[in-house]
Amino acid sequence: MIESLATRIDPCAILDPSACERFAVEGRRPSVAVRPGTVEEVSRVLRWARDQRFGVVPWGNGTLMHLGFPPERYDLALQLDRLNRVVDYPSADMTITVQAGLCLGSLQRILGEHRQYLPIDPPNAGQATIGGLIAANAGGPRRHSEGTLRDMVIGIQVVQADGSVVKGGSRVVKNVAGYDLCKLYTGSFGTLGVIIETTLKLRLLPEIEASVWCEVESPAEAESVVAAVLDSELCPVFLEYLNGAGARAVGPAECHGWALGRPAVLAGLDGPLEAAQWQKDRLRAILESRRARPGLELADDVQKSVRDRLFQFRSPPGHALVAKANVLSSEVTRFIERAEQAVSAAGIPVEAQAHAASGIVYLRSRAAPPCEAQVSAVQVWAKLAAEAGGCLVMERSDPEVKARLDVWGPPRSDFALQKAIKQMLDPHRVLNPGRFIGRL
Repeated sequence: MIESLATRIDPCAILDPSACERFAVEGRRPSVAVRPGTVEEVSRVLRWARDQRFGVVPWGNGTLMHLGFPPERYDLALQLDRLNRVVDYPSADMTITVQAGLCLGSLQRILGEHRQYLPIDPPNAGQATIGGLIAANAGGPRRHSEGTLRDMVIGIQVVQADGSVVKGGSRVVKNVAGYDLCKLYTGSFGTLGVIIETTLKLRLLPEIEASVWCEVESPAEAESVVAAVLDSELCPVFLEYLNGAGARAVGPAECHGWALGRPAVLAGLDGPLEAAQWQKDRLRAILESRRARPGLELADDVQKSVRDRLFQFRSPPGHALVAKANVLSSEVTRFIERAEQAVSAAGIPVEAQAHAASGIVYLRSRAAPPCEAQVSAVQVWAKLAAEAGGCLVMERSDPEVKARLDVWGPPRSDFALQKAIKQMLDPHRVLNPGRFIGRL
């Protein structure tokens, strides 16, 4: 394979065989790994892999490689970190065009010089590459106010499985008519093409970042507080609910004498100074009217620590079981209560974080329960999620657990369309074979 590849790309772009170990996915490692330095080299590699019927797994920095099934075939790891240039940055237009291998942390530093930023907060934000984030449509709590990456990508360039290069969208916010390729490839998990360049919409950095932590007596009280905030004139950038264990993991432990352990609501109120102050006063009035405990406005250093733990919640260090449920927003607290109760007999402690307004819930257990207990827990949670009007995706677990479960949940009614698109764009199943929904 190495000899054959060396006739098509710069031999220096082919990594030593010993490097293949670091590209392992769920215990499976490739036969060869490459780091192309140009779009043309990416195109040649994929054309060669298509001709050989090899399986290719695209890589950024690996921060989201725990998602999905193990690959059915894994012959080549395609690392894109060398494609990391800023292509165009007309800051006055509030857009930027970058290559996919650029890290989000580096991008935010560049944008910060112009008081701008990309308003997403995924885990491992410093190391995550833009291409990987778009492929997974990754985000975080700010999706309540800013949406997801699918709403921010206005232009995209992709190398398809046959080596051809396609472009969609444009470099201006006013887009062109036609098929929306940006939305097609965003969230496609690298199964339809390799993202190599993108144009993104930006936001101005807020004058002030404020966070208010409010403990509540019960999940029902938290639901009342969340409903009151959403029915008010407040526009929080995020509104999170944490169960008691989640509050202990995320909350302001740095505050002397602050006892954690009750359920909590955390609101982010970023914006202009006067507007943020008005929102804090309005939130305080809502809390008083709902008989909730007084809110604690977090000092800057505490706020940073709490937000870091919040954004990192779904990617804890070490081995852990992490599942993501998407349920009706009105069912969030009820679903979390039932999920806790369902596994308490098995001795599985559950920490929960929810984007309260959108119905996205993360359940995690850092206790590393036995394989059989993990399988049972995920099966029960999936059933509860379905009863709450949603579904469940298993994000992290031991490989032997993933082997026994459908980590994406049952395919939806549109799966036939997904399958047809995959067949059209990658008929030989070169890209990420078997890793996505329905083992596409």
